[in-house]
Amino acid sequence: MKNLLKYIHGENPTPRDFFLVHVLPFMLAGFYRFYHADIFQHWSFIQMLLYYVFASELIGGFFANLSVSTKLFWATQPLKNKFIFVFLHAWQPIAWFLFFKCDVRFGFAIFIYAAVSTIILLKISDKLLLPLSLLFTFIGIYFSTYLSNHFNFMPYGLEWVPIAYFLKLIFAFTIKYKN
Repeated sequence: MKNLLKYIHGENPTPRDFFLVHVLPFMLAGFYRFYHADIFQHWSFIQMLLYYVFASELIGGFFANLSVSTKLFWATQPLKNKFIFVFLHAWQPIAWFLFFKCDVRFGFAIFIYAAVSTIILLKISDKLLLPLSLLFTFIGIYFSTYLSNHFNFMPYGLEWVPIAYFLKLIFAFTIKYKN
């Protein structure tokens, strides 16, 4: 368990890191659920559970990826481990398809875009990293919002998931921490 937490928090997480990664996502998901109660009344227990897992993994992962302790830990990892980290996130679009009736093409397109963008960002110069990371993130958010709004690819209540997916994988994971 300690080794798994190292991949989430790095070597020396602060109490603030723990709060941002493990507490805040559930608070935000609970608020969203309360605010949009009409959405969730027809969801199954598995769908509700996955909703909170998405919140924890995507919102918590966003903050974890931005934390100094996690940045310092991942800075020491070989590039191969960073690629593995990105490809482990393929389970989310699969879950969108299996449990929320999301169009499989949409999930596949979102994942491929995020993976390709992240791979490009991991290989470019540090001077271009921030502007290209922001550009790829904004293009991804526009792309997913357009597809979701015009073709109903994401179910109502999960529109935020592809946006959080891009913010976590493209923006937060690729930005480097410098002393």
